[in-house]
Amino acid sequence: MKYFLTILILIVGTSITVAQKQKKEKKKKTNKVEQISGRADFYDYILENLELTSKQKSESKGKVLHILFTVDENGKILSESVQTLPASTITDEDIITHILELVKTAPNWQLPPDNQSKSTHVLPINL
Repeated sequence: MKYFLTILILIVGTSITVAQKQKKEKKKKTNKVEQISGRADFYDYILENLELTSKQKSESKGKVLHILFTVDENGKILSESVQTLPASTITDEDIITHILELVKTAPNWQLPPDNQSKSTHVLPINL
C-alpha cells in the first residue's frame, strides 16, 4: 500500500509538472518573434497568436477587421495610435479587443535602413 501511494504521488506530480510546462510554453508563444520584418510577418504574428473559441471562429469566418496603427522611428507600435476602421465587418467585441491587444503588444518592426521614420499602416485581419 505504501508503494502504491508513492507511485500515485509521483504520477500526479509528474502530470502537474507537464501541464505547467505546456502552459508556460503556450505563454512564450507570443514572445517567440523578436522583430516584425514587414506587413506579411505582422499578419502571420497576429494569426498565430490569435486565440478564438470554436464559436467565435465560426461566427467570424470570412469577416475582416481593419486595424490602423503607427510605427515610430524605432520600430515600436504606438499603442495610443491603434484603432479599428469603420469598414470592419467583425463585430464581436471580445475578438476586437483581443486583436487590438496583440497589435499593441507586438514585437518591434525591423525598419529598412533607408526608411527610419514614423509610418502609419492599415492592416486588414481576415478571419
